[in-house]
Amino acid sequence: MHLLSSGKWLRTLPKSKQARAHSGQNNCGFLQQLVEATTHAVTNASGKKFWLRIGVFVLTLAFLAMLVHGVHLVSPKSIETAISQELGPDSDVTSVRHFMDAHHILYTGYSPQFRRLHGKIYGSSIGLMKGHVLVEFNFNEEGKLVSHKIVELFEFAWE
Repeated sequence: MHLLSSGKWLRTLPKSKQARAHSGQNNCGFLQQLVEATTHAVTNASGKKFWLRIGVFVLTLAFLAMLVHGVHLVSPKSIETAISQELGPDSDVTSVRHFMDAHHILYTGYSPQFRRLHGKIYGSSIGLMKGHVLVEFNFNEEGKLVSHKIVELFEFAWE
């Protein structure tokens, strides 16, 4: 009876039915209006729960996708852009080493036989798939930069 005495059932009805309930019209339909108000209130509450569940489901899927695919901290495209802007065909091994230091690319070795300089960036992405970027610079006989190659590799976090 508390619902009836507080008038909350009236607020859940559409405006036209609220006016009829206040004016005393249709007294025999009072119970019918009460049932409609209760049904309307229950339907609104279950509708909110439904949309809340849908929202939680979508957020969970987004989180799982981010976890599996990871968040890129360093992309191969950004390294490619930096190389094209800062290193030219006249760059030598020393200038490439300075470039690597400036961009936090770990020097992993130089092969004089093949005239290749290798570098690596650990932790290029965060997630279940750990990523790292391998960078390779190729030089000609005069020691000038001829080409470069950038590869991003992934492995599962538990490996």
